[in-house]
Amino acid sequence: MAAHRYFLEKRLRTRPKLSARKPVNLDTCQSIGLLFDATEPATRETALRYAQKLKERGKKVQMMGFYLADQPEDSSSLPFLSFGKKQLNWALCPNSPDVEAFMDQKFDMLINLDTEAKVVATYIAALSLASFKVGPELDRGWYFDLMIDVSRRPSLAHFIEQMESVLKKTNAKHVPIEV
Repeated sequence: MAAHRYFLEKRLRTRPKLSARKPVNLDTCQSIGLLFDATEPATRETALRYAQKLKERGKKVQMMGFYLADQPEDSSSLPFLSFGKKQLNWALCPNSPDVEAFMDQKFDMLINLDTEAKVVATYIAALSLASFKVGPELDRGWYFDLMIDVSRRPSLAHFIEQMESVLKKTNAKHVPIEV
């Protein structure tokens, strides 16, 4: 883990910085990156359903799934970008052109749907150029703008429900008052 942290911090120092963080809410954001563990079919299906729900709201959604087991042979037919354990180096840092392209996307919002906060997902989230980053609560989650505590019910469906609830509260329209 120390090697992973070392390479992450080294990479963060060379990464371009966002000129300014901008306030984002679920209603106004137009592009969303979804990062998720695609290893289990049930989790994969939940992530795909959520992506479809976001698309129905008019959001542009890009998905990145990771496999902690062997990646399917024909991953080109998947409806999302993906990588497997063969694309991880010895320090568990992803090494794939698809991952680099995903991290370089300037999403309005990045949502890490990995409720267990695996190091692979946290690496990508930390290096993402997204304006606003949402993920599960972590001890080392200093790179998220919003963290959702799902320790009591760590299911993906519960995480999505809690995240949407919090983000809807930030959707309030602020109108200046003239005095």
